[in-house]
Amino acid sequence: MPPTPARSSRLGAKDFSAAVVGVGTSLEASVLITGNLVDMGMQEIWAKAISEEHARILRRIGAHHVVLPESQSGVRVAHSVGGKMLDYIEIDEGFTIVKMTPPQETHNFSLADLNLRGKYGIQVIGVMSPGGEFEYGSKTTVIHADDLLVVGGDGDLVERFAQRP
Repeated sequence: MPPTPARSSRLGAKDFSAAVVGVGTSLEASVLITGNLVDMGMQEIWAKAISEEHARILRRIGAHHVVLPESQSGVRVAHSVGGKMLDYIEIDEGFTIVKMTPPQETHNFSLADLNLRGKYGIQVIGVMSPGGEFEYGSKTTVIHADDLLVVGGDGDLVERFAQRP
């Protein structure tokens, strides 16, 4: 949070609790800036990486959040192009959320009847019907062919479920 104007007319990194390092053209500059912020005791550091190796270095020196925008955008587009997945977000290693069209085997069945968590290891977080509002998934939620599902779980399991006809 920035200081009040009465306290100081010049702001420095020490005056903030979070920082974003967006240098993507110079690995050296990115690492040096991040390292300096870590040494200053910055509470939260977000850093942009241009490669997995760059990301690994930033994590090792203390960046709290590392973003690979080009790589992450490419993954999202690749999953969307494949067909049923309309959006794909990897929340953390091992957990993914996907917006997708429902597989045919789910049409006109309730989530309780389908037992998707038991069969496929995924969880339907919610269902969006055309012209309707988002509805959190419950045992009584019935999936229709024109619905969109918001599904969460292990990335590999979610992908396998999304590939079902």
